[in-house]
Amino acid sequence: MKYQGILEKAETSKGFGNYGRSYAILLDFQDSEEKFGMYGGTKEQANRKLKNLELVTGNDYTLFIDPSVHSDLNGIILGIRKIKRETEVIDKENMNAHKIFGLLFILLGIISSASFYLIAKRKFK
Repeated sequence: MKYQGILEKAETSKGFGNYGRSYAILLDFQDSEEKFGMYGGTKEQANRKLKNLELVTGNDYTLFIDPSVHSDLNGIILGIRKIKRETEVIDKENMNAHKIFGLLFILLGIISSASFYLIAKRKFK
């Protein structure tokens, strides 16, 4: 999913993640009733990330959002994967760790299934 608009406000907010202890970076855009967000971690991490993004209100930004990430209970659209200002990518989530862990889990499943099959074949022969 892709959204483009003029940034009105960027802030951090508490109440995300397990037990509502984590913070998120929330982005409000002009002419949009929807709020967009990304997980920020602890308060310090979220504030540091927001500062490093160097978002300027009044500038035009394009958000690339992962549609598989559900909105939170307040209707905030989470799962921003990439933020662009004109042609410059100012933030992009690194998905390599997700791919590596996914591949490891698939391989672990194949190995364990094959092991159980061989054990059952020998036992019930």
